[in-house]
Amino acid sequence: MTIWDGRSAVLLTRHGKLPAIAGPLEPLGLSITCDSCFDTDRLGTFTRETERFAGQRETALEKARIAAAQGEDGIGLGSEGAFGGSLLCINLEVVCLYDSQRDVTLFGEHSAPFGLEQVSVRSVEELQALLDRCPAGQGVVMRPEHAGNPEIYKGLRDHQEIHALFRALRDTSPSGQVFVEYDLRAHESPGRMANIELAAENLRAKMESLCPECSLPGYWMTDIERGLPCSACDTPTQRPRAVIWSCQACDYTESRPVAAVTTKPEHCPTCNP
Repeated sequence: MTIWDGRSAVLLTRHGKLPAIAGPLEPLGLSITCDSCFDTDRLGTFTRETERFAGQRETALEKARIAAAQGEDGIGLGSEGAFGGSLLCINLEVVCLYDSQRDVTLFGEHSAPFGLEQVSVRSVEELQALLDRCPAGQGVVMRPEHAGNPEIYKGLRDHQEIHALFRALRDTSPSGQVFVEYDLRAHESPGRMANIELAAENLRAKMESLCPECSLPGYWMTDIERGLPCSACDTPTQRPRAVIWSCQACDYTESRPVAAVTTKPEHCPTCNP
């Protein structure tokens, strides 16, 4: 029995995220339905026609709030992805739950390396090489000339269709090149969908973690207390000596010491300056 038993939530998405998010959360007793009427592209698109109106968490929360207003129990779910990194591309997925009745906001997160393709192509051979690198089920987006061209074709998977469109776009492109990139909408990206599911699993763990003081969900690790002493000279180091757990609802905080009592001299600023 959980505080979620018998309650319903609405997920705001037009990109097929319901199975990835409902699967991890429904064992808590939460019934989840999908609202696909709201055009989530208004809040930002991966293909840059519409810039995201706010940060990743804020956008996920906005989706959850819009969804909460559609359901009987005032619980909404929203998901937002982002990509970053320098040498290695990282996909960060956030799934937000907003409970308007209890004034609870929770964020589930998961990040993982992601093979991302964005390239200007001039030949059929270059195009096919890119398609051969695509993971199974990954869609692509094509534009003539460059990444900012407003003429855009999404959700392309069939190789024959892609080749025919490429030839047509190349013929109209002044430079003879076509910009090709992965379609990063969730229903066109199996890699993103897998990370969304893992973010939902992280959200479930936070939904199950209740504050020992007020019993509301979301009691979680929020900080690290550093200063674990060196085993040789007892100098405080940057190694963690405790993990801080906090409740966002009542501000209850707990410091949980790590298992280790000391750390090796190699981590010590005195022994290993």
